[in-house]
Amino acid sequence: MSDKEIDVQDQEVQDIVDITQLINPFPGLRPFGIEESHLFFGREGQSDEVLVKLSENKFVAILGASGSGKSSLMYCGLIPTLYGGFMTEAGSNWRIVVTRPGGGPIDNLAEALLIKDKEYSNLGAEDKLIRKTIISTVLRSSSLGLVEVVRQLKTDDFQNVLILVDQFEELFRYRKLESATSDLDESSAFVNLLLEAIHQYDEPVYIALTMRSDFIGECAQFPDLTQMINDSHYLIPQMTRDQKRTAIEGPVAVGGGKIAPRLTQQLLNDVGDNPDQLPILQHALMRTWSYWTDNRKIGEPIDLRHYNSIGTLREALSMHANEAYDSLSKREKEICEVMFKALTERGSENQGIRRPTKMATIAAIAGVNEEEVARVVGRFREPGRSLLMPPYGVNLESDTVIDISHESLMRIWVRLKRWLQEESKAAEMYLKLSEAAERYQEGKAGLWQMPDLQLALNWREENRPTLVWGQRYNPAFERTMVFLETSEKAYLTEQRNKEILQRRQVKRMRITAIVLAIATLITLTLVIFAFIKANDAEKEKQAADEARIEAEKLRDNAVILQKNAEESAAEALREKANADRAREDAEKNLIIANQQTELANQRQREAMEAQQRAEDAQKDAQEQARIAREQEQAAKDAEALAQLERDNAERLRYQAIAQSMAIKAKNILPDDQDQAELKAIVARQAYLFYQDYKEEGRDYNGDIYAGIYNALQGLYEREAVNNGLESTKGDSIFNHYHKPVDPNSENTIVAVRSVVYSRDGKSLYSANADGEVIKWDVDTRAWSQIFQNDDIARVVNISPNEQYLALGTDENNILLFNARNIDQEPTKISGHQGGKVFDLLFLPDNSGFISVGADNRILRSDFRTSAELARSAVRIKKIALSNDAKTLVGGGVDGNVYLWDLTDIGSEPTTLINKDQSGNTRNRSRAIESVKFSNSGRYLAYGSEDGRLVIWDMEEDNQVQPTLTGFRAPITDIEFSPDDRLILGTSTNSQVRVWDMNNLFDLPIVLEDYPGTRAQGWVYDADFSPDGAHFVTAAGDGNIRRYPTKADDMAEEICSHITLGNMSANEWRQYVGDPEDIKYVETCEGLPQRGSEL
Repeated sequence: MSDKEIDVQDQEVQDIVDITQLINPFPGLRPFGIEESHLFFGREGQSDEVLVKLSENKFVAILGASGSGKSSLMYCGLIPTLYGGFMTEAGSNWRIVVTRPGGGPIDNLAEALLIKDKEYSNLGAEDKLIRKTIISTVLRSSSLGLVEVVRQLKTDDFQNVLILVDQFEELFRYRKLESATSDLDESSAFVNLLLEAIHQYDEPVYIALTMRSDFIGECAQFPDLTQMINDSHYLIPQMTRDQKRTAIEGPVAVGGGKIAPRLTQQLLNDVGDNPDQLPILQHALMRTWSYWTDNRKIGEPIDLRHYNSIGTLREALSMHANEAYDSLSKREKEICEVMFKALTERGSENQGIRRPTKMATIAAIAGVNEEEVARVVGRFREPGRSLLMPPYGVNLESDTVIDISHESLMRIWVRLKRWLQEESKAAEMYLKLSEAAERYQEGKAGLWQMPDLQLALNWREENRPTLVWGQRYNPAFERTMVFLETSEKAYLTEQRNKEILQRRQVKRMRITAIVLAIATLITLTLVIFAFIKANDAEKEKQAADEARIEAEKLRDNAVILQKNAEESAAEALREKANADRAREDAEKNLIIANQQTELANQRQREAMEAQQRAEDAQKDAQEQARIAREQEQAAKDAEALAQLERDNAERLRYQAIAQSMAIKAKNILPDDQDQAELKAIVARQAYLFYQDYKEEGRDYNGDIYAGIYNALQGLYEREAVNNGLESTKGDSIFNHYHKPVDPNSENTIVAVRSVVYSRDGKSLYSANADGEVIKWDVDTRAWSQIFQNDDIARVVNISPNEQYLALGTDENNILLFNARNIDQEPTKISGHQGGKVFDLLFLPDNSGFISVGADNRILRSDFRTSAELARSAVRIKKIALSNDAKTLVGGGVDGNVYLWDLTDIGSEPTTLINKDQSGNTRNRSRAIESVKFSNSGRYLAYGSEDGRLVIWDMEEDNQVQPTLTGFRAPITDIEFSPDDRLILGTSTNSQVRVWDMNNLFDLPIVLEDYPGTRAQGWVYDADFSPDGAHFVTAAGDGNIRRYPTKADDMAEEICSHITLGNMSANEWRQYVGDPEDIKYVETCEGLPQRGSEL
């Protein structure tokens, strides 16, 4: 029996005197630490086997299932054994370096190598970043980079180094992401560093790694590593029931507690043979111990009631996580959900995988500040609640990597399982959209239609994806969201057109229904009329019958009278005959007259009916003409709208093609004349497409500008090489201003710290780090020295009337030159007492200037003496003056922007109160490195130490969205163009970025042609020409660079350098698209295709 095997049953049952002094001996989900080796039970003897393999091969791979205790065996088994000197040939002098691949394996290794270096620990933040960058560069420089770094960092010649790569399976996830977003192969370089360190014998470097056994197949991507693992690995065996018993009872005894045998038996039964349950067992024991110490009775051991109270193995972890979650506010719960979604993802076999993420990245994904994220993280890593790493007590910074303690949390916590599923579905939809957007940009697919479009819109509404979130899965986030918006607009337009057509169809149906109703009404009227006439005819028939009867009676009477009057009738026969003839003639004339009257009436009725029909027909024709005109106009409107949408879709497509071409052109390496000209032709064609299809008001595009600039720079460089000169990267041929340097001088590169245009734009004034002031001719690049001393020149400026030139140096004094008589000895203006003069600026009325120095004093000079305007409580490095000279602004190293009212000298300064979208005051822990007013005075811009640039609206007193990012290093200067259309920032990360003030959400112009290491690549200062057509920068590599603000002239110049012709048909298909889809055009008019006879 080993020393650690303790038989708890034989212990005497007695109460613990002071329960408050008991320390929980179980770590929970996280692995045991090196300092907790006395609590690590159950794997005695296994570390010896690992030690033998490490000693024989200088390498060992610890393999095992998730939760089998790989990391704990390293920290509490192998490392203490090494420190104890049990590897006899190596001794006990060891330096242990623990690293994880994470999201940057080489950078993480560099930080792990430095973390215990005393010299590194005493450095400031900026120097630490520089040191880390140097180590990362050395590691990347060759496969022996790790050996070289170990040699540099060793504290003595007999020190051994163990590189422990924990969670090695993270490298495979990084490799998958790397292959989708970059042409680099950092994962292979990382593996080569480890293997080369093993195979060399100059330095005693040993490598150990831990990896989940279900990832062993992924190692086939690295054949040499696979061979090493085959030669030297240790597969952690499953713990026996007795070993598990020891792992339960041993820490309890060390911690001073007692455990009931029946509880031990219950725990062993619940754990079973699943190795994945060991971390859950540790967590349940940690919770049971805490509940026991809070609720125990005198003399009571840890028993089943305590175990059941925390939910047993089945529910303890989920209940514990829910306790932390339920303690959060509503807003904090939303942050918590985003955080855990960022920390987990689904693997290739649908299993959960940890995804360690920096706190700053989580804050960016959630759209909150880092303090809020830190509060949520703190709830999940409180004492007794080790659900997140790093453990309690470790300070959380922007770069701190947050990680879940163990994969089992993803399998046990129901809420996290649901979040993981939601995140997986969201990522799947985003990747589908990204692929569709890419195919659409290439002209191989169309916009999305229903129902896929509705699913995508629902996804956008539910998840509200951000740029940082999207770029974790696919870097083309902007292209993807533009594609979705374009699909949505196209669908809405189609629906509007359908609604218009439906309304017109309904209108036509209504008109038809009205016409049919009128016809029905007329028919009904005629039927009624006919019925009435039939009744009248029946009445007339009855009257005729009655008249006939009456006539028969009269006839009979007439016969009688005829008989009585036959005699008299005979006498009047002649007269009767004459009367009859007269009567017949009268009747005939009456009938003719009646017929004529009836005929006239009929003709009148027919004429009236014809007139009515004509009027009705005229009205109907007028109505039909009106409807036809409306339909014609509607058709024209629909066609115009459809054409507008087609033109818009075509415009967006060609914009995407142009930007894609510009990026492709930038990636073409101008290794020879052919590639340099191809790069230029592709860049110019991208520019032409963008000019033809750009949106109104979007004159500046970062990709187009960068493509044209890099292409023209490459042409100049190739021409220099062809003329027998060495490669100059465009130096002094394209856009550089620098004076020749004496090759015998110790300082072959002298940084340019400040540069300013003359008011007419024909000259430049620059100040160098060696104390030299130079005047440049802008057109000829000729230069003349104005002044030289041994002090570092930090800032140079010229008065509005160009009478004075002022120079601020590392001395107390400011040197004032007469710009109109530059040979005259400068005047020294005293006043500052702290050595360095950080910034100075002239007053608009030429009455003097204002300066700020290391003594925290702000002085006003009248060109003869200086007087104190204000004394700041914190250091101010940059100042700015409003155009009415009433407000002075300074950037403080405490992260505040201070405003002094110059009309009330002596008053305390105010500060800008910057709040986020939720109304919370933003944390300003980063120093403000630069400030600048716009020329109109409406906007104030300031840049911070962490590379963020904020624009403040002085009239509205709030921030102009968005915060401009991308530098990731201190912003050294900010400038507005004379018309305030552009805002420019420079930084120490070898970049210049230019944003369009009218389109701040668009990507900026990014200029990265600043070679050199450390300070040589820093860009210190910039200035726009008075006409706004150009701007210049001052850099640590000794060059002044002059850039046009627009790409027009550069694009026009390209064709004068082309000797091999326009793109061939195959090149057009490769860099532009199918000629049948995108018609081939001559990029440079009059030149043949490349490859044909010129």
